[in-house]
Formats: sequence, C-alpha cells, structure tokens
Amino acid sequence: MSRAQKIWLISAILLVLSAAWFRFDRLDLKPIHHDESVNYSFTKKLVNDFNYAYNPSAYHGPFLYFIGMPAAWLAGYSKTAMRFTPSFFGLLAVIFLLAQYRLIGRPGALLAAAILALSPADVYFSRTFIHEVYFSFATAGMFWTFLAAARRATAANVVGFWMFLTVAFAVKETASINVMAFGAAMIVLWLWSVATGRRNEEFEPRNLFHGQYLLWAAGLSLTVWILLFTSFLTNPNGIVDFFKAYLPWLDTGFREKPHAKPWTYFFILLGKYYLPALPFAAWAIVRGLWKRQRQTIALIVIAVVTLVVYSLIPYKTPWCVLTIGLSWIMLSAVGFTDLWELARPLAWRITFSVLILAGLTTNGLASYRLNFEAYDDDDYKIVYVQTLRGYEEMLPVLTRVAATYQGNKDLPIFMTFGAKNPGRPYLHHYKGLRVQKDELPDKITAPVVIVRSSEYDELAERLIGDYHSETYPVFPGWWIYLLVKEDLWQKTFPATATD
Repeated sequence: MSRAQKIWLISAILLVLSAAWFRFDRLDLKPIHHDESVNYSFTKKLVNDFNYAYNPSAYHGPFLYFIGMPAAWLAGYSKTAMRFTPSFFGLLAVIFLLAQYRLIGRPGALLAAAILALSPADVYFSRTFIHEVYFSFATAGMFWTFLAAARRATAANVVGFWMFLTVAFAVKETASINVMAFGAAMIVLWLWSVATGRRNEEFEPRNLFHGQYLLWAAGLSLTVWILLFTSFLTNPNGIVDFFKAYLPWLDTGFREKPHAKPWTYFFILLGKYYLPALPFAAWAIVRGLWKRQRQTIALIVIAVVTLVVYSLIPYKTPWCVLTIGLSWIMLSAVGFTDLWELARPLAWRITFSVLILAGLTTNGLASYRLNFEAYDDDDYKIVYVQTLRGYEEMLPVLTRVAATYQGNKDLPIFMTFGAKNPGRPYLHHYKGLRVQKDELPDKITAPVVIVRSSEYDELAERLIGDYHSETYPVFPGWWIYLLVKEDLWQKTFPATATD
C-alpha cells in the first residue's frame, strides 16, 4: 500500500467515525416528531401482532416498519431505540460513497463522503425515525451499482441496482423520480451513441439490461417487493394498493396547499446545506460537457432531472432535499477528482486541502449547532413542524401524577388521536392509556386527559367533574392541554392553585 493510499484509508476511517458520532450521539435529545409517532404505531403493531397492511392513501411504503422491528424487539420504543436503525442506514450511505473510490476516484469519494457525513440536513434526518434516510441509502446504492454496472456487467452490479431500486419503491413513492432521473441518463447516453455512431464500452448503462442478470434481478426484486407490500403474504391487496398509491399521491403533490412551496425552495436548501459540493459540481458540468465524459454526463442528467422534477411539484417537504443533495454530491465527486488530478504541484494540493477542510469544518460546526443545540428551532429551513422541547416538560408531571394515583403505571389516560400529537410513543408504557380514534364519547371521566388545542372546546363540554389544566407547546401554533382531575392534582401538587 502506497503512502497516499494509507493517508486515504486513515482519512476514510476518521470520516466514518465522525459520521457515526454525529448520527448516534445523544439520539434522545430531539423531541419526537409527530411523523415518528405515526411510524412508531405501525412498527408496534408489527412487533406485537404482525399486523400491518400497506395504506396507499396516506402513508409511505412498508420498508421502514419491517426494518425497524429488530431494534424494537431488542430495545423497545425509546427515542434512541427507534432512531438507531435510521442512524445506521445514514452511516451506511456515507460508507457507500467511500466504497465508490474506483468509480469516482479516491479524492472524490473522500470529499463526497465528507460532505454527506457532515451535512446538517443528512445528520438531522438520520437522527429521525422517518422514511427519508432509507430512501437516501437506497439512492446511494443505486448510484454505486449504476456506475459499476455501466463499466462492467456483473451479476452483483446488475442485480444490485435493481434491488436498490426495489428498496427505494418499498420506502417511498418518490422512487418514480429516481426512475425518471436514471432513465433520462440512460436515454441521453443512448441518443448520443446513436448520433455519433459509436458505442463506448468503457461506460455503457445498457449493461443494466443484461439478459441473464436482468432475469435474476427481476426474480429477486419481485420476490422482495411482493413480500414487503403483502406483509409477507398476509395482505394480498398490497400488490394492487402499490399501484393505487400514485393516484392520491399525485393529487397530494399538485393540490395540497399546506405544504405547497415556491419552485425555488429546493434550490435554496441545496445552496444552504450542500454548498461545499456545488463549486465542484459546477466544475464537473463544465469539464464533463467539454471533454464529453459519459459517466459525468450521466451524473449531470441525474442531478438536473432530480432537482427539476422535485422543484416542479408544488408539494414540498424539506427532507426530500436529501435525495437532491446526494445527486449533486455525486457530481461534485467526479469534479473534485478531476481538479485534484490537474493540481499536480504539491503547493496547489495543500492549498486545495486547507480550503476544503475549512469548508467542511464550517459545515460540521453548523451540523453540530443544528443537531445538538437548535434541533427544534424552525428558523432552520429543515426543522419542519418539529415538536418543541417544551412538550417534554409534561412527562415528569405525568410521572408524579401516576405515582400519586396508585404508585404505578396503571394511570388511566384519555388522549385524543390528533395527527399532530406525538404523545403515543412517549406514553406507551402507561397501561391505562386510551387513544380515542373515533368520535368523542358523551362523557369523559378519566383522571387524566390529553387533548390538542384545536379539540379542546369540544372535549371540555364532555368532561365530568373538575379538572386542573396545564398547557404545553407542540410546535408553533399548536398546543397540548394536560387535564388532571382536581383532587388528584391537589394530592400531587398541594400548593398549586386551580386553573
């Protein structure tokens, strides 16, 4: 192993350790997002009763719930346990970029992995029990196997690409955008070959359709797809529901106003959270088109199509920037490798390295600030309807009330189902918890009631007896009322006046 290779290996190891620290340290800091609460409910049903049926109208694919089962089996439903698996897959995505050093060059692989490892957005959503980090992982795998298969049609490369695409579809319906982006790259290169009358054997994406390997891939991918969407053959309707999902999601994508944002939204997020990648991506575009480098042109098409399609859809949520950012990171990798090879004088490379380290350090500090200090500050564009830390001030109050009630966790709690209430995973250990999913009962007598501010007036008319009221923030504009029977509250907190 040469001296340069040793330096690269040591750098890669340090980078993986840094990525792991950012993703695993103090996973319980951030309050539970209401989307995490929904995902907790589905995962718990799977663990307890193996009861899950894919719902095409309101929720994403089944991959998150099945892949989250081992952590729930082993460690329960704490914030750390729920977030361990997405953090692990976020780390795997970083490792995937490093593993592509033969395809995008050692310098480019190291830079790409460093940007992904330290990106405030990628770290933030790797530490969140939602679908997006799994989708980013699958997309990183698609890039790896796409580039590898275009160079050499092996069973691992071809089957791997289609398997990663299958995982992407099992995570989110936006896998169709991946199909558009990678498909567009293949079409552009094919048209180029037709126009020039030459086929470049060194980089040929049509290798992905290699007859024998494609058959193997089809068999394995269909098997995985059927098993996941039918909940391992317990829900045959899941196959049809997979296709039905695109009707409501198309309607949501183009008509739902609460999440509608201007077309510039992802351009702004890309510049804010992936800035270190953009100069090298710009260089890759210039050099790739000038030198007619097929691999670079493919990456250009994928990055541009991904950004444009996501930007054209009015419905926008910040976590989608992970996939967009990844495509531009991949493009920046080939641009950086090209620049590094051009910068032969040692002084140039040292200057280059110092500037890059300064940029990455700035990114790392921003990531630390967001993920360990300002994780519920919605001044950050990617902090989106995130539960505020003040919500968790309710938990020790409930603990004291429960201790007063019977000295155990059997405290009866009536909680409304409210979609924006993340309470279920927080309170799962209370055996007396009742979550009301249907219409409110005529009379509510539970010693403890938890209700959203938007439901309070209707519920208050049905309360039997006197209740003490406390309020806690969920996120800006949303509050939770904690209602405790007056006599129970006075026993727990004797000096507190009635609200």
